Amino acid sequence: MGETKGRFALVSTYAHLSRNSMERMLTAGFPEFEVENFSVDEVVKRNWRWIVPNMWYVAREFGRKLVRRQITLRPAYFWTTHNFVRVHAAMRQLIQPGRHLFSFQMQSLYNTSVPGVPHFVYTDHTHLSNLNYPDFDRQELRSPKWIALERSIYETATVVFTRSTDVAADLVRFYGIPAEKIECVYAGSNVDVKNAGLPNNGGYSNQRILFVKYSPRAGE
Repeated sequence: MGETKGRFALVSTYAHLSRNSMERMLTAGFPEFEVENFSVDEVVKRNWRWIVPNMWYVAREFGRKLVRRQITLRPAYFWTTHNFVRVHAAMRQLIQPGRHLFSFQMQSLYNTSVPGVPHFVYTDHTHLSNLNYPDFDRQELRSPKWIALERSIYETATVVFTRSTDVAADLVRFYGIPAEKIECVYAGSNVDVKNAGLPNNGGYSNQRILFVKYSPRAGE
């Protein structure tokens, strides 16, 4: 009988292209391990018993924004402190010492760390990074309880990987995370530049430039 491969857990909010790229990168870096994917969205959907108590927290924490149509019900439901705590507890049933060699979490909207399993986080934002924007209304900050829960993500991580030096600095400045625990690794490209060849644009005959950017306010 062949030897069973070790495995690690890859946790994302849901299945998307960035998650697929991360999975390919981790698989290439750790070819001797199997990857097991976990979707936070699916964890929440499976636990229908959370609905009634969590709706109370939706009303308490996002009721005013819902009335003013500043947020829709879906993100409000997923972003309550109650949901945060429930997801953290539920991950202990999915990620387990002895079964998973380490876990890797994308983004920092939840804490999916499990005691006894080295945990790594890759994020391009923190909620308190909003304070860097001169037009940000401080009344839009989430509650101190939510921010404390967010801080626990970084505190329980073995290493926090960031997409920018700004986010790395914010982790130190706003959350008190030791600098030696943070690694800025930026963002890679999924374009096959080596085999792409040169564009058919002699003399700039196309006369067109396409710039695409999607940049929601960090931490919202």
